Amino acid sequence: MYKKPMNRPFKPPRMQEATNKPVKPAQPAKIFKRKPEVLSPGTPEVAQTRTTNSVNVLWRKKTLKKNKTWDGDGILVITGDQLIFKCDPLGGSNLREQGRRSKSSKSLEGVIAIGNYEIELDGEISDVKPASKKHRKIEHEVSSEKESITSADKKSSSLPFKSPMTNSVTRQPQKKSAPPYKSDYEHSIVLSQESETSKMVVVDPLLSQHLRPHQREGVKFLYNCLDGSKELPHKGCILADEMGLGKTLTTITLIWTLLKQNQVDHKRPAVKKVLVVCPVTLIHNWKREFRKWLGMNRVSILEMSSASNVEEDKRSVINFGRTRVYQILILGYEKLQKLTNEISQINVDLLVCDEGHRLKNSNNKVMKSLTSFQIPRKIILTGTPIQNDLNEFYNIINFVQPGIVGDFASFNRDYMRPILQAREINCLNRKIIKAGNEKSNSLVELTQKFILRRKAKDINTNFLPPKTELILMVPMTELQQELYKDIIETNQAKLGLINDRNFFLQKILILRKICNSPSLLKDEPDFARYNLGNRFNSGKIKLTVLLLRKLFETTNEKCVIVSNFTKTLDVLQLIIEHNNWKYHRLDGSSKGRDKIVRDFNESPQKDRFIMLLSSKAGGVGLNLIGASRLILFDNDWNPSVDIQAMARVHRDGQKRHTFIYRLYTKGTIDEKILQRQLMKQNLSDKFLDDNDSSKDDVFNDYDLKDLFTVDLDTNCSTHDLMECLCNGRLRDPTPVLEAEECKTKPLEAVDDTDDGWMSALDFKQLSQKEETGAVSTMRQCLLGYQHIDPKILEPTEPVGDDLVLANILAESSGLAKSALSSEKKPKKPVVNFIFVSGQD
Repeated sequence: MYKKPMNRPFKPPRMQEATNKPVKPAQPAKIFKRKPEVLSPGTPEVAQTRTTNSVNVLWRKKTLKKNKTWDGDGILVITGDQLIFKCDPLGGSNLREQGRRSKSSKSLEGVIAIGNYEIELDGEISDVKPASKKHRKIEHEVSSEKESITSADKKSSSLPFKSPMTNSVTRQPQKKSAPPYKSDYEHSIVLSQESETSKMVVVDPLLSQHLRPHQREGVKFLYNCLDGSKELPHKGCILADEMGLGKTLTTITLIWTLLKQNQVDHKRPAVKKVLVVCPVTLIHNWKREFRKWLGMNRVSILEMSSASNVEEDKRSVINFGRTRVYQILILGYEKLQKLTNEISQINVDLLVCDEGHRLKNSNNKVMKSLTSFQIPRKIILTGTPIQNDLNEFYNIINFVQPGIVGDFASFNRDYMRPILQAREINCLNRKIIKAGNEKSNSLVELTQKFILRRKAKDINTNFLPPKTELILMVPMTELQQELYKDIIETNQAKLGLINDRNFFLQKILILRKICNSPSLLKDEPDFARYNLGNRFNSGKIKLTVLLLRKLFETTNEKCVIVSNFTKTLDVLQLIIEHNNWKYHRLDGSSKGRDKIVRDFNESPQKDRFIMLLSSKAGGVGLNLIGASRLILFDNDWNPSVDIQAMARVHRDGQKRHTFIYRLYTKGTIDEKILQRQLMKQNLSDKFLDDNDSSKDDVFNDYDLKDLFTVDLDTNCSTHDLMECLCNGRLRDPTPVLEAEECKTKPLEAVDDTDDGWMSALDFKQLSQKEETGAVSTMRQCLLGYQHIDPKILEPTEPVGDDLVLANILAESSGLAKSALSSEKKPKKPVVNFIFVSGQD
């Protein structure tokens, strides 16, 4: 059992007896002194010193990940043949040694492994030569002497300052550093010549050797717009080349040059941080292009996908601005809106907006966010800068060059109103027409200073295989005709009674569904009395199946089918599965887009024959060169959507003759969409290609009554509108305006009298102007197209070099047995009329 200690009384210690022994004093600790170093005779002093170099580096821990990123900044100390790496793993400024190794070679390029880390040089090497012990002793004596002199000076009275410089001594000018690349190289591109105030800037041969002539011109144009050498108020520009001309590589070349060189400051690059904003479908494509042309380690890229967490993205953006780990930030337009506050705190030097036509509306959130950033340099990349009207054009040019045409009220007064008045069909006043033309030419001359536009047909003829575009007018089936007439007759009486335009837009959408396939209306209660279960009961689908079947049986080519509607893609998917064709589908819900595209491009026809593509989700930026045929099943009111979609197959890397099939149901709303597209495309031609003959306002006051009409007796209402008398026999691609059978006498402009009256002759001309203007404008829009009536084709005659379509037309002609009797009747045509545009 445990017993507690007993409490005992205090007992003082006993005193020791006094002794006579002496007490030893405390001895100091032994100090070991190092013998002074003595230089041996004949030994040079340099041998006793070691040169130390220090350089900034990027570092990361060793990892087996495929896509590696840098973790932070550090310092590499090079002492003799030894490398010492220092950094702060926590991201602070407390640099500590993390590893060392011997220097195996003189070159320090690429990624260097030191211990558990990988590093890459990111700065200039500076020499630091430590003094020898002898020199340190002398420096100590000199410093002591300076201290004594300083104390003596304090006691004496202060004397006036006298400059140590004399008249005979002048400061030597700083020696200019040579450009990093030779200017006499075979493929060299000199962007800035050497002068008293600037140094030479030469594009890296790693990139310049791959640039085509138009791309070299594009790099020079962009650089001159951004370096301030042009007489422009701001450093901004627009690269508006058509799709497939390599705008991405041109821009990457410019970015790399600005990140590494500067014609003014010899010590720092022109830009340090670059922001690339693009559609979400192109984020990884941009990063892949940087890796393709610059390799893995030359530039660090921070990529932000749409699937990443917003809070993590905010921290990443802040880290992007604080450190030198990344130089380029790539993100989508949607993600930009969520990170506006964080990005606004970063000193971004260059902004690149890909597919910049999305900035057409000045009131959308993306445009407001981008405008709020104080970024000195801006580039817009777009193949279709003008899509609808001059309002959009103003918003884009005012973004890159704020105020160059004044505010919107000034632009409307000085440019837009006079131009549109002069381009009205019923305008015959010479003064108005002259004033409008002068303003139009002035606007073109002004904007060409910072807008570069080249057409694919003028450039790609030397680099890409031929492309043939076929506009096919397809007849309706009997069910389609019955449904279409039902909608027309039901709603024409309501045109004057109902003012709700949304009501008619819904009916227009139903008409478009009928043109695609009546089966799309099977869930509509208004059409329950019709038998809509047959998916093949459509002229477009019948022609599509014939094309696919003939391609699969007679060629090894692959095909892309594009539609604006996912429901239409659903119908086509069922038909493809019914025929046991292998396919991929890419729409807004698709995941692993890069894998889908790569598999389609690399697989043979038997494994992947068809790509079903949504024009809105996949019609921008994708490279589908694995296919040489494209079927544009339906069309968008905005021509840029269709142009983007058609450019997916005819681009760099394509090895085959490319064929584009554009399907329209004849005499219906499909053809009215085509006509409207042609007008809008001509608006772009006017202000970007300086095409004086372009007209855009033939259908500016779109009449609902015209939409709710159908012409079943015509082979092609567009050809009828042209009043062309060729009867489908025009094979020579001579411009239609010069064809003898298409000439008409132009109407002359008249002068308005002061009292507002006009003569009867002038009034007669004015009343005829609208119709004649529409005729001449439609002819202008279809310049260079062949006009083909399939009924008069020879059996062996190709259609625009397309033997596949020619065989289909030959097989569909002639006589066929009737289902009710043995009597043979002419086969119903699968195509009524064809416009063919060829590009050699």
